[in-house]
Amino acid sequence: MDLLVLYGGDVKKNGLLHEDAADRCRRAVEVARKKADTIIIFSVDPDFKGVRRATIAYLSLLGWPNERITLQRFAKDTLEETKTAMLVLREYEATSVTIVSSRYHIPRIRKMWNHLGFRGNIEYVSCDGNISPWHAAFHENLGWIKFYLQIIFRRKIAQPL
Repeated sequence: MDLLVLYGGDVKKNGLLHEDAADRCRRAVEVARKKADTIIIFSVDPDFKGVRRATIAYLSLLGWPNERITLQRFAKDTLEETKTAMLVLREYEATSVTIVSSRYHIPRIRKMWNHLGFRGNIEYVSCDGNISPWHAAFHENLGWIKFYLQIIFRRKIAQPL
């Protein structure tokens, strides 16, 4: 069985996925279809702006079966998504994983997986999405600041959930 971690994105005011999040879904399904038994791991808080509902609906629209999506703990940020995914990998005794997110997001995700000590094989798959460089820079700069503050104050980062 192959495991793929799909990092959540954002939704528009109308409740549909932002193009960047939709691009992540399309890329995840494209990669997952290459292997017959792939499970997509997704773990965004269902109350967080409707991202979870919109993502599941879009994966279904793309033809991905709901029974091959593992919905896990309700992560509210990238670090919690990473820690939750690591727990799922332990449950499946997996030694490899494919991670799908936006190109601008991959460096921070890679740092988190390294910091949390995953020693298996990781394939990072990025997509470009349709996101402004200003939004990406703002989002990622805040994300890096939050990540390093969590390390400094040893909050949430020490161990997987």
